[in-house]
Amino acid sequence: MTEILNWALYRASASAFSPDCSLIAAGFNESYIRLWNLKGEKLRGLRSDFDPAEAKDGTYTLWVLMNHADDILAVREVREKQGTSTRKLIGHSGPVYSLAFDPTGGSYCPPKYLLSGSADMTARLWSLDTMTNVVAYRGHTKPIWDVDWSPRGIYFATGSRDHTARLWSTDRIQPLRIFAGHLNDVDVSLTFNGFGTHNHLIFP
Repeated sequence: MTEILNWALYRASASAFSPDCSLIAAGFNESYIRLWNLKGEKLRGLRSDFDPAEAKDGTYTLWVLMNHADDILAVREVREKQGTSTRKLIGHSGPVYSLAFDPTGGSYCPPKYLLSGSADMTARLWSLDTMTNVVAYRGHTKPIWDVDWSPRGIYFATGSRDHTARLWSTDRIQPLRIFAGHLNDVDVSLTFNGFGTHNHLIFP
């Protein structure tokens, strides 16, 4: 697995480790993202015969209400029985330039979400429970170089070749604020810096 990872990361256009060091994500010029479980555990999404629209995403587990009965099925009953230590996430239509796992679980719990930024001018939110793209955030007019979460995982920022940065909330598809006025691209120096109860967005 080490040799495969080294080869993949050599070719990758972006990469990120999860805060708990259980996952690594790599983005590629071919517009897809690949996940690896570094603990050797299987990555299992929902079964192909299950409708994700019926799923309710809880804090610790996924419960499904069946339409024909009052029974509630645990997540293990709707996940694929067979899994692999790697998964391919498809949704972007251009090279993937930036990746960031949500920080809410810290170093103790696996992340629930992954953010990605791409040359296709979208940022995308991926559910690591369902292994699917949940939201596509649109608004930038040129490639997105960087994505970054706020410390609490509710807000995130994007930096782009269009000379703007944008502040987003995961529950809205439109940006909360557009930071214009840069003379050059806004890229990898974009980060959140938390002081007390406030977050300060720092640009290059």
